[in-house]
Amino acid sequence: MNKVNILVVDDRPEGILSVQAVLTNPDYNLVVACSGAEALKHLLVYDFAVILLDVQMPIMDGFETAEMIKTRPASKDIPIIFMSAINQDEQYVYQGYNVGAVDYLLKPFDPYILRSKVAIFVEIFKKKLLIIEQARLLHENELLTYTRTLDRMEIESLKRYQYLADSIPQIVLQLRPDGVFQYSNKVWQIVTGLTDLDNAEMGWLEAIHPDDRKHFQNLENSRSSFEFEGRIKNHTGYRWHLFRFQPEFYACKEEISSWLGTLIDIEERKMSEDANRYLAQAGELLVSSLDYETTLKSIAELAVPQ
Repeated sequence: MNKVNILVVDDRPEGILSVQAVLTNPDYNLVVACSGAEALKHLLVYDFAVILLDVQMPIMDGFETAEMIKTRPASKDIPIIFMSAINQDEQYVYQGYNVGAVDYLLKPFDPYILRSKVAIFVEIFKKKLLIIEQARLLHENELLTYTRTLDRMEIESLKRYQYLADSIPQIVLQLRPDGVFQYSNKVWQIVTGLTDLDNAEMGWLEAIHPDDRKHFQNLENSRSSFEFEGRIKNHTGYRWHLFRFQPEFYACKEEISSWLGTLIDIEERKMSEDANRYLAQAGELLVSSLDYETTLKSIAELAVPQ
């Protein structure tokens, strides 16, 4: 453990020397101040186990200094022992206790008594530091345990999420905020034939029809859900899908953590819509002209994909 700081405040050099002689100890770091103002400055830098404070000092005496010390939250609990060779009347002793002193020693003091009293407060200070350190370690251990528990829960939750995603018939895609691939379920892999290595970075876009890739431009600047009808490439060509993407946000801040998308196959619906559109347009042509040769030619043209 580091040395324990003890503040000695006395405007007379001989008073400081006498205290230093009595408190010679390798475990002590004696910090000296020749005035109340200097003592207050030291209190901004050091954490002291005890303060030995002379009463009779010019400008700011020991009582005034003690009052200043006790008004500061960082130093109000430091024990103060007054030392005085002049103010030995009971009224001064009472005044010392009133401003927060724990003891009042009269000079010349007994070296054994001073040494014993200081040793008691040093021991209390060491135990206080030990308690603080134990509390810090306990907090760190609790935080580590809590973090590990959260990590385990997150892994278990991720496994359940992936199992659920693999059990549904729709494609599930998870992208980072900038559109970089993060996760896909097995349906995506089956439909596109792309592996996680193929999907890495922006490789997943290779399965999207070139005309539909524009929907994923500047994702990092978007914050709103979006959907569109687009095409996905499989081993036979392209099939129409309904793309639905929504942002996921971090729990404690308004930042997007990822984009979660579901892709539903609508190829049959699109084919049915095309067939109905063809029938409607063919019907209009049949009733709009008596020139059957021209009408049949126009209907035949409708049947050819544009």
